[in-house]
Amino acid sequence: MLYTKSDKIQQYTLGRKGGSNTGNLADNLMEELNCEKVFTLPVLGGINESVVVTWIIMAVLVIASIILVRT
Repeated sequence: MLYTKSDKIQQYTLGRKGGSNTGNLADNLMEELNCEKVFTLPVLGGINESVVVTWIIMAVLVIASIILVRT
């Protein structure tokens, strides 16, 4: 049976998992998903990066709602 070049490529890509760039995917994901402390307060402990991002989103939504509903 004769195989075309695209058949050989398809068999090659289907036969293996991942790609050439997925060697340290788990390490990269864990590094990116790690929440770092932005600053520390003596009373509260540390404030994570995700908390600061949430505060910024809430502030933008509150300011936008105040601007949009004022008469």
